[in-house]
Amino acid sequence: MSLLLHALGFTLKHYFKLIPLILLASIFMMAITAFVPIVGFILVLPFWVGVAYITTYVALTEKTAGINNLFIGFNQNFFTNILFLFLAQLIAALSFLLSCLLFYLMMRYVDDRFLMSTELFRNILNLIKYQEFYYIDGLILLAGLILLALLPYFIITMLFSMVPYLLADPKFDQRKQNPLLTSIRMLKGHYIKLFFLRFIFILWYAWLYIGLIYAAFCAPFWLVANVMIGPINLGGFITIWLWSLPLSFFLITPWYRMVHTLLFVELRTQI
Repeated sequence: MSLLLHALGFTLKHYFKLIPLILLASIFMMAITAFVPIVGFILVLPFWVGVAYITTYVALTEKTAGINNLFIGFNQNFFTNILFLFLAQLIAALSFLLSCLLFYLMMRYVDDRFLMSTELFRNILNLIKYQEFYYIDGLILLAGLILLALLPYFIITMLFSMVPYLLADPKFDQRKQNPLLTSIRMLKGHYIKLFFLRFIFILWYAWLYIGLIYAAFCAPFWLVANVMIGPINLGGFITIWLWSLPLSFFLITPWYRMVHTLLFVELRTQI
């Protein structure tokens, strides 16, 4: 908890040293992935090295990093940066597929008719119309199974969370050390602490994704309802969710990165 509060305080204190460059990196990544849909997801990986370098530089010196540092992952060890980050993403993606399989099997075990049941569908329509979900037990069960199924993905991404920071660290020699294995070794003895720290943020990001799925799912119903019965009030849920988007981008995400940065600064002596 002390690391969580320290990271929040540090983020707020050095907010304008961090946000402009993180924002610029996000713009570059969104533009590249938009114009080059498939290959773009690989080409933007070195930006994560640049962001890790910038946050680590600010954490160590409390000075503003230069904009050129954003491209350090492209200028130095470009191909190995892409290789190791891609491997980390690939392993994480495979663990996510495993999570999807676990979720499917658990749903079959609990109730193979739950997702397609008339009761759940009626409650979704009720949620759209009245902003109420009276089948709360089913919703809690569904949320619990999702969190349980995501454990493999959650653990794998946690183990590799130090990889961008290692690749950005001048002390780290990629020719002699594997950043994936080094990340796992560095975090030994800190798994439980980092697990609970990340879990707090995962709950926030789960809220964002639930809102996104809800909005996407409800959009056709809203369109039909607007045509047939007039304007529909979106209600408090969507309003709160929309307000949470800028909060996530401008505070929660930088705070999340700073938690990992400060932990890396604490552990980098083990490299």
